[in-house]
Amino acid sequence: MRRFVLALAFLLATPLSAATFRATLQRVFDGDTIDVVDERGREFRIRLSGIDAPERDQPFGQRSGESLRRLLSVGPLIVDAVSVDRYQRVLAKITCAGRDAGVEQIRSGFAWFYRWTDSISQSDRVLYAREEQAARSLHRGLWADRDPIPPWQFRRTESVRWPPSFAAPKPVVAAESSASRHRVVILADPRLSSIPAFQVPVVTRRRPIRKPRA
Repeated sequence: MRRFVLALAFLLATPLSAATFRATLQRVFDGDTIDVVDERGREFRIRLSGIDAPERDQPFGQRSGESLRRLLSVGPLIVDAVSVDRYQRVLAKITCAGRDAGVEQIRSGFAWFYRWTDSISQSDRVLYAREEQAARSLHRGLWADRDPIPPWQFRRTESVRWPPSFAAPKPVVAAESSASRHRVVILADPRLSSIPAFQVPVVTRRRPIRKPRA
């Protein structure tokens, strides 16, 4: 875990234009999340940008992970990092042997195009949408089911817990006012939100502060 934190700090200190590096596959969690090690031995947890694959306990979840493992086991990886998500995973486009792993997962029917992302280019958005439509039409992979449940819906309805390593940072008290008797709690890691190249949403909520006993 310590090496993940060090690697994340390195990436946050790297200009966005330079956040592209070669890496070796270490572990496949599922059809869109992997661990890699770069050429200097630093570990990164990567979430493929622009796609959302079935969870491991969903139909086709295991097959999606196996598909990604096959794609990424044929040679070194090119990691094109875009940002860091709220679980402190690096959002990145992964290329192996000249093939975009994200679009290959969609093309094979083992992932959805995640339309709500802003972490991919406009040209990739068009490509990913087209490949998903083709996979649907040909009933590839998960599209063999009549009505497959998207993973973002599955996570809501099943209340799936993320592994501890994906947990968001502990809340940090940003400000406290005795006049308003409210405390502002920042739920995002301030180290991330302070880096322009890796902006993440800062979510706040207010809660009353108990009046000290006399």
